[in-house]
Amino acid sequence: MVEDKLVFILVYFRYYPVQVLQGFLFGMSQSQANDWVHRLTPILNVALGYEQQLPARQAKDIETILASCPELEFMIDGTERPVRRPKDPKHQKLKYSGTKKHHTVKNNLITEKRAGKIKGLSPTVSGNIHDKKLADEQDLCFPKNSKLWQDTGFQGYAPEHVTIT
Repeated sequence: MVEDKLVFILVYFRYYPVQVLQGFLFGMSQSQANDWVHRLTPILNVALGYEQQLPARQAKDIETILASCPELEFMIDGTERPVRRPKDPKHQKLKYSGTKKHHTVKNNLITEKRAGKIKGLSPTVSGNIHDKKLADEQDLCFPKNSKLWQDTGFQGYAPEHVTIT
């Protein structure tokens, strides 16, 4: 039924569950869920794209999002996720975090402090890149007179016209 397909694709784009879970929720296998995601996504893009209701998916849009939130408080923090140890020695060295023999990847998250909503996500990088270095490379512009909460991993990171806590 059309209604079931609509609910299927909206659940997928709202919560982004792994396809095994998506299939389980709708009584199908992972491969069937994958097939339906790829079939229904273009239809949803056409429908929502016309109304310009598609979620922003480009990293450059973070500047626009932050600029539209004047006088807010933000938090910035790094997050590391473990990955399987690559077999290729070159890739092993890139993914090695430098701590406890772990191989990781990292992102910096910017969240709105009051609502707790994620407002920005840095590109995924190797786990050995420092949080502050990643923030410096991203070169973010926060709204004037906003407040930025950060931990000691960002010591020395101070965007212009922002109060650091």
